[in-house]
This record gives sequence, C-alpha cells and structure tokens, in this order.
Amino acid sequence: MYKISSLPQSVNIGFVGENKFRKLEVDMTDWIDDMPDGVPSIIYQAPGGTAATVATTFTDGILSWEILEDDLGVQEGKGRIQFDMRDGSVVRKSNIIDVEIHLSIGG
Repeated sequence: MYKISSLPQSVNIGFVGENKFRKLEVDMTDWIDDMPDGVPSIIYQAPGGTAATVATTFTDGILSWEILEDDLGVQEGKGRIQFDMRDGSVVRKSNIIDVEIHLSIGG
C-alpha cells in the first residue's frame, strides 16, 4: 500500500492478460484531512490508450483499484496514473506516475 503523500515515480501494475490478480491501494488520509468531503479517483492511461477514470472502491480512507484484464490492455509498455480528489469545484491532483505493464509468459 502507498500513501498519497509519498507516491513512487513508477509502479508495476501487472502483465497483459491478467485479471484481478493485482490490487493497487493508496492511503488517502492525508488528503482527507484537508478535504473531508472529497471524493478520490484514479485517472489511468494504458500504453497506447486514452486516459479515463477507472473503477475503484474507497473504504476507511483507502482507495483501491482491482486491476482488470481490460485495464491492462493488449500491449506491454508504460502507461500513467494520476490520483485526484474532488470536492465540488475544488480538485487536488497528484503528480503523474508511470505504470509498467509487461508481456505475459504466453504473450
């Protein structure tokens, strides 16, 4: 699990073809202290894909993304994620973080 205040520059999120094998969890409590009514989300762009919000859960200050095969796409490479928290018209965003997707053994 990562803390929103100390995210790494790069995260390996899986292999092409995996489904629900990995879960990315981020402790959002540092931001919740500043924005108690904020709603967090993850904007994700797969290698060669378009940026979009992914399906997440948010429980007890932890934002979780269960990574699906469709999220990983069909090619290896680098994508990117960004975390945000919205409270009405106020938006707070993290730095953009590289994500790595690798070919599976059979790929």
